[in-house]
Amino acid sequence: MAWPAYSCLEIVPEEPVVVVRINRPEAANALNRAAAAALKDAVERVNRSESLRAMVLTGKGDRAFCAGADLKERREWRGREYEARRPLVELWRVMDALSKPLVMAVNGHAVGGGFEMLFLADAVIASEQAHMWLPEVGWGGGAAGAAGQIRQ
Repeated sequence: MAWPAYSCLEIVPEEPVVVVRINRPEAANALNRAAAAALKDAVERVNRSESLRAMVLTGKGDRAFCAGADLKERREWRGREYEARRPLVELWRVMDALSKPLVMAVNGHAVGGGFEMLFLADAVIASEQAHMWLPEVGWGGGAAGAAGQIRQ
């Protein structure tokens, strides 16, 4: 299978498995709109492939698996939360619909949306350096933060 050249992903095909690395180590592998779209495309290609039987997703480097949404980019979208979240929501839907095993190899921090993404995996393999958490709980963001505010 021929893969396009993604600027924010590294594809390592070792059929019948493909290893996909989020390649934004300078941003803790956070998903900006371009990275989310590229990863969505890669997952769709895996799903359509007759020769690929599984996908492994990891992050480039050992600092972070994925820091979730790119908050620097998201700041530009204030007041338009739906548009800001849409690429990630579409990515989650495609990952959830993947008909082949999806293994996530956590090699560092899995934060926020990067942690949430782990729930879409069929298996998670974590290194001893893996750290997973939801910072939203501490600052009142998202559903977890809202639940905390309701209890107070």
